[in-house]
Amino acid sequence: MPLHQPNIDLLKGVIENNEQAIHHLFRLYYSSLGYYAQSLVQQQQEAEDIAIDAFLKFLQRKEQFQTLAAVKSFLFTTVKNACIDYLRKEKRHQQAHAEIVHIEQAPAAEDTLEITAMVLQSVYEEIENLPTQCKLVFKALFYEGKKTNVVAEELGLSPQTVLNQKAKAIKHLQWFLQQKGYMDTLLWGTISLQAYLLHQFHPPLQ
Repeated sequence: MPLHQPNIDLLKGVIENNEQAIHHLFRLYYSSLGYYAQSLVQQQQEAEDIAIDAFLKFLQRKEQFQTLAAVKSFLFTTVKNACIDYLRKEKRHQQAHAEIVHIEQAPAAEDTLEITAMVLQSVYEEIENLPTQCKLVFKALFYEGKKTNVVAEELGLSPQTVLNQKAKAIKHLQWFLQQKGYMDTLLWGTISLQAYLLHQFHPPLQ
């Protein structure tokens, strides 16, 4: 199946050192790579460094890539290998050894983490498309973990309005994920989207 033209143009721009294209590609993958790395090493700062380093390694050999699928595969593989190296250097006890073996020998778990990372990336991007008030409420509740009454006071809204905006955001994101086919992929039909967000949602790495 041929690539969509925007993807071709984006990769072409990156190869030609177009700063806007490079920045766009970085933003496209950074949050998901950071989430993936943090899921493996359990250290946010190290995860951020690993994600950035993977992107820099890609830029050093960007002319070798012909599709964004190949770029994505390279980035996630590079992050995985860097995480294994980090665990080997920083943790030299039995638990670390078990973690390394698990990462190396459990492709199904790796695939699940990668899928989750990509889903979260899509959610981050779609949150920015929410109406302004709805977006502010959502970020305050889920990014910052604030209580309904606190958000209401800070934004000058009634608690009921905050709850309404929260419900509106979740309903929209649920619709968005259904349109993308992610709800079935992650078996979210068995739990509420709100429960998933409360237990697993992290703000995008800056």
